[in-house]
Amino acid sequence: MKKKRIILISIGILAFLLLILLSGLLYYKISLSCIDKEAKDNIEFTINSGEVTSNIIDNLEDAGLIKNAFTLKIYAKLNPGLPKAGTYVFSKAMSAKEIYESIISGKTTNDTVWLTIVEGKRLSYIVNQISSNFGYSEEEIYDVLDNKDYLNELIEKYDILTIDILNEKIYHPLEGYLFADTYEFMKDASIKEIVEK
Repeated sequence: MKKKRIILISIGILAFLLLILLSGLLYYKISLSCIDKEAKDNIEFTINSGEVTSNIIDNLEDAGLIKNAFTLKIYAKLNPGLPKAGTYVFSKAMSAKEIYESIISGKTTNDTVWLTIVEGKRLSYIVNQISSNFGYSEEEIYDVLDNKDYLNELIEKYDILTIDILNEKIYHPLEGYLFADTYEFMKDASIKEIVEK
């Protein structure tokens, strides 16, 4: 009887510890996620030469770009790197991991553009976002998106696309095929590079 009680208590303690561990891991994951998936505004963030990682992370939290400085500091300890000085452009749609990886790689505003595609938006919205962020006219973008030769290249390259998208009754063949997310591009990315990423 005593042995059964000890076994049950041991199982209870293990279950409790497992629950705490799983809760901690869930909290860690949520804390590193983005603040607002639908955020559109870009926020400039400057890192001065010689700033230490912990201060930079505190400043990111103060700027409202990350949910929890403590959690990102843990992530930084597990993924060490040296932050690069410069001015960055971040969005609240970026996860803490994406922001951290940007400051470690040193991809500042001079090099890259962050583009957020909001879920559920039509192709016209995506074209407008590409146009606004890269300086291509909407007409130039549609010319690429609706080009039959280019569409055939994409059909050969991606299993998800079939010959059905070339149906003449479809207004824009790639409507619904461009995935909503936050993407990082080189400033001089071509329309095709943007679409395919």
